[in-house]
Amino acid sequence: MMYIAQVRSANVIPKLLEHIFIVLGVGWSRSPFDLTPWEFDEYDVSGFDITSDVAFQLLAAHLYWRCLRNTPSLVRIWWAECKSRQLTLAVESYTERFFSPILIRTEVKSVQRMNKSDLEETTVRINKAGNEVSAVFTVEEAVLEMVIRLPSNFPLRHVEVDSGSGAGSTAAGGRAAGISESRWRAWLLSASAVIVSQNGSIADAVKLYAKNITLHFEGVEDCAICYSVIGAIDRTLPTKQCKTCKHKFHSSCLFKWFRTSNQSTCPLCRQPTF
Repeated sequence: MMYIAQVRSANVIPKLLEHIFIVLGVGWSRSPFDLTPWEFDEYDVSGFDITSDVAFQLLAAHLYWRCLRNTPSLVRIWWAECKSRQLTLAVESYTERFFSPILIRTEVKSVQRMNKSDLEETTVRINKAGNEVSAVFTVEEAVLEMVIRLPSNFPLRHVEVDSGSGAGSTAAGGRAAGISESRWRAWLLSASAVIVSQNGSIADAVKLYAKNITLHFEGVEDCAICYSVIGAIDRTLPTKQCKTCKHKFHSSCLFKWFRTSNQSTCPLCRQPTF
């Protein structure tokens, strides 16, 4: 997170992307560089040949791939804030054609390779045709399902994280399992935040979801601010306890509360007891 914040503050991604798309002819030419014959997700810098007619285009394609893979949130911000409609549309079309399919396959493979220990009691289902990953947790007869849908121009547009809508829906399952609507929404929001704002993978989001539910049913106390056991930002347990009301909080949630409220008191009982 600190690395991403530093890169964003340096404002290097917009300048890099603009140069990349100039080299690739995206938004600047009616016929951008065709990547169909080339593999660009891996690149050997030692093999760069300045005399080649495609050397700079392939290097630019690989750099864009690395940006999408490692700092998708920063690329997404640049794309959303880009003032050139022509460039925005060209980048979206180019990304959806050449990059998104590979990125989606990579995300799906990372989920398929997850260890059973990471999934706890959660079952993962993959719908490749619909670019969907479902994580299903069953407790007694209650079914808790999270569905992650990847858009065709992933990661330029946000993934959708929602409840399952099949028979024995998650809403009914949550009530049957004693899960409040606010807590369930908090679990979905945490999973979404891992992908959207923290450059995490789909596998990371599934792990967080599975861990939150498992620890909740093991009796581990949720954070009284975000309603999750595992913090979405630092992936820690709520360990900061108020000496008065005894509620526990994540350090990151407390820090955000102190910073936004300009107070140093407990968010619940409002006593200065930390």
